[in-house]
Amino acid sequence: PHSFDGARLSAIYHDDSPDLTTTRCTLQDAFNLHHSMSMYELQVAKSVCTMVARRSARLCAAAMVAILRREFENAASPSEKIEISVDGSTFTKFDGYRQLVRETIDELLDDPSLSSRVAITLAHGSSVIGAAVVAAVETSS
Repeated sequence: PHSFDGARLSAIYHDDSPDLTTTRCTLQDAFNLHHSMSMYELQVAKSVCTMVARRSARLCAAAMVAILRREFENAASPSEKIEISVDGSTFTKFDGYRQLVRETIDELLDDPSLSSRVAITLAHGSSVIGAAVVAAVETSS
């Protein structure tokens, strides 16, 4: 009860209606609210959701860039492409989240020749596959 997933965060983040109707409906649905919310309260909720989404994307991108820098140093060729496979409800249910991450990667790399070598793709079920690989490696050791 009262969960707040990526789809709800996305709905509020993208709510550009003048009266924040989507924000109101999303909050009422998520928290079973029966009272009306003021415009100020809705604006604060939208602002908080926007900050949380952007911060999340920036933290995610920072971790990716740390790994990317290492991969660029060890790349066999200076034009080698690197694909980042992502999974999870934030990437799949939050419209535009991948773009927020992408923009931050580009900003942090600060080099278009490096940024152009990076692709972010959805890999549905990758956490299950990754867990299976780790289990297989551990049992064979």
